Amino acid sequence: MPILTALVPRMTAMQKTAVVTLAAQVSLRKSVYDLTGAEVNNLRKAIAALAAISDDRGYQYIAGIHGYPLPVYCQHGSPLFAVWHRPYLLLMEKALQAVVPGVALPYWDWTSEQARTEGIPKMYADETYVDSDSNATLPNPLFSQPISFTGTEYPKTTRDPAPPAQLANLLGLVDVAQRTADYVNYSRNLENPHNAIHGWAGGTMALVPYAAYDPVFWAHHANVDRLFAQWQSLHPGVTPPPDILGAVLPPFNVTVSSIWNLAGLGYEYVASPIPTMVGHGLLPESMTGVVATFPLVGVRPRFLRGELHFRGVAHPRDSVEIRVFANAPSVDVSTPTTGNEQYCGSLFLFGHGICGGDEGHCDVPDATQKDLFDIRPPHHLTPMDLVLDIGDTLAGLLGQNAQTLAVSLLAVNHDGSAADASVFQFDELTFVAD
Repeated sequence: MPILTALVPRMTAMQKTAVVTLAAQVSLRKSVYDLTGAEVNNLRKAIAALAAISDDRGYQYIAGIHGYPLPVYCQHGSPLFAVWHRPYLLLMEKALQAVVPGVALPYWDWTSEQARTEGIPKMYADETYVDSDSNATLPNPLFSQPISFTGTEYPKTTRDPAPPAQLANLLGLVDVAQRTADYVNYSRNLENPHNAIHGWAGGTMALVPYAAYDPVFWAHHANVDRLFAQWQSLHPGVTPPPDILGAVLPPFNVTVSSIWNLAGLGYEYVASPIPTMVGHGLLPESMTGVVATFPLVGVRPRFLRGELHFRGVAHPRDSVEIRVFANAPSVDVSTPTTGNEQYCGSLFLFGHGICGGDEGHCDVPDATQKDLFDIRPPHHLTPMDLVLDIGDTLAGLLGQNAQTLAVSLLAVNHDGSAADASVFQFDELTFVAD
């Protein structure tokens, strides 16, 4: 889910400079394509260390929970599919962190353009690697692992992937799943592209009883869980039926309700880093104009939502309309809004008028300095967070193969005349598309 953010200091909209930031998380599950060399090395060390443990803390034991040796615990072809793998991933991640603190499971976005070109990610596809500490060439623990339980048909994991271009078919299947409005059908629809990856990878990855022994299984399922978390954010009011919500997930002895919400589970998924945006200098005083430019690379043609989020919007003294345009660098009050595909919509701000209190009554206090024992309600001019749906305009831009979204703002008085740019002040502009 691309989320592009322009952080700006509080100043008039015509003085803003756009930069990109990514908030730090407690435990980060990053794309395999975004891991640093040190992070890949730590993951290799963690997998190798876990593989050396032969008891129930080790790789073989945890991998065996999914399928063989019996009993088979994984939930496939069941409404529990999406939720069952969440505690399973957590079990593996905690085990990895026990041997290499700070390591996290990465996800492999097999719908990405890089996946369609490269196939199995290089860090999993290379049979050997050069250890950064010893400079020695060693077997890559992410390439293959033994399968050591008694009676196994296969001594180690294998893959026989189909051509990478076949992965292009998965994007449509994911779109169908993410648009599904109820959990039971969603889990079924999500399982469809999940199954496709197992079959595409071939070898032991294509066999339920053996798949979890392959290290790439964990990156694949982290991506499935990432899509599940994304679906939850897109459908916040949707929960499973009571019988599913109260179901216990074996062998973890946790209920669906206890792991339904990602918050509190100790990890979050991190979107790929976003290219630095173009900064802009002063704009004409009589209009606001372009305030930020966002890349559209990576936004899917069949996106689920396209929004502009304005954070920290100050309450203006006078009511004003803020017209928002896309890829229209020069706009004024004569620029049409009807029949104009570049017009995204308007934000209407209700003016607070003159200050009716004593001196300082309308001075907005620093929210971060609020006294714990201050029982007064929030200040009446506390900055607002506003969201503008620009889905129709975004669809048009993607249809024209536009590479960027340049956001222009125009402040307009109630009589239709241009308002001064200073009437619209905000701290952050974010473009969200998923």
